Amino acid sequence: MSSIPPEVNRAISMTEIRESLKSNPIYLRVCIQYEVLEGMPCWESYQSFCTKLGKDAMEYIDFEFWFMRFYNGETDLEYNRSKDAGKKTIMDLPTDLMTHIAKDYLKPFDMVMLSQVSRNLQSFCGTLDPGTKKVELHMSPTGSVIITFEKLMILYKPAYGMKKNGYEIGCGYERIRVENGDHLDGVRDVLMTQFSSKTSTVSQLTVIVDSKGIEEWKKLVEKLSFRSKISVKTVRFVADDPIHFLPLLYLLTPGYLEQIEISNHRNIAIPYQRLMETEQWKQAKRAVMLRDGPSNPEHFQYFNRFEEFTVTIDELTMEVLMELSYIYIASPHFKSCTIESDLLFQAGEFASEIGGYIVDDSPRVVRYSNGAHVLEYRGDFGDLGGTLRIEKKEVV
Repeated sequence: MSSIPPEVNRAISMTEIRESLKSNPIYLRVCIQYEVLEGMPCWESYQSFCTKLGKDAMEYIDFEFWFMRFYNGETDLEYNRSKDAGKKTIMDLPTDLMTHIAKDYLKPFDMVMLSQVSRNLQSFCGTLDPGTKKVELHMSPTGSVIITFEKLMILYKPAYGMKKNGYEIGCGYERIRVENGDHLDGVRDVLMTQFSSKTSTVSQLTVIVDSKGIEEWKKLVEKLSFRSKISVKTVRFVADDPIHFLPLLYLLTPGYLEQIEISNHRNIAIPYQRLMETEQWKQAKRAVMLRDGPSNPEHFQYFNRFEEFTVTIDELTMEVLMELSYIYIASPHFKSCTIESDLLFQAGEFASEIGGYIVDDSPRVVRYSNGAHVLEYRGDFGDLGGTLRIEKKEVV
């Protein structure tokens, strides 16, 4: 059996010695002292250090610590680093300096990214005014989510090609990948950063849910439900089935919410009874129901508490309009409404039946008074697919 050549034995021994020395912190610090003596900048010295000992010998942040100590003449190789204060982070910067950096140097997309680095930074971003008036959330059929802040559009989508579960955030040509995360968590965090800001100016939230995005929408609403109420003045919800609006409505601040808009593509009946039972509906001032509205006079009762509302119905008969007139002229809340419908009767007929009169011989304007108030009707009387505007005024 042949013996191992001496030169191979020496190489093995040297390798073992080198690996042993790499685990010796004093030896590594001596090597750093020699790098300091070479007179090169810290980063170049670190590269030289790694060339000699391997990249796994020491992290740059540790190399930099010892390099700067030796460079400043502090040569104690056994210095106890536990005596030092904890490592500084961006959160250790003065708040006014961080605010200055954020406002003067970061673009809106940078702020979105900053808010997702950590909970502390998310809280910091929540103290700034995002300057956003309108937010639109689109649950697409592909599983991705598009958030639009004014002119800033951000895409969140699962990154299925990653080795670990994660998601991708995109804005224009900029792309960022986040490992070990759910894209809906990212959507939740950026939304709550906008809405939870103490100086938030968001007044309108629009949610568009495609039929294939319903399941993702349900998951997102569940995630949002663990946070505080969302305060917006106007909410717009667009979906095939308006029943999916209810979970969102429960998240909005009652009393702060003033206007509710619902649009459903397939004319599925709006759940008015359930809507009416919510505090958000009871305390709102305006409602806009597009594409589907009250199908009979009984449904108009759900709008009696509103100051203003807009509905679309198949046909508004003169009998129904008269009944509504008696209710709204006596209502302490009603100010105006717009009804899109077929108006298969003439202005003169209606004025005669209700005891009103045509204004300036106009076939489009009718007034009716109960002595204290006046209802003024402006509309496409006698037309298919017309619009009728009713306004309540004080008697002068």
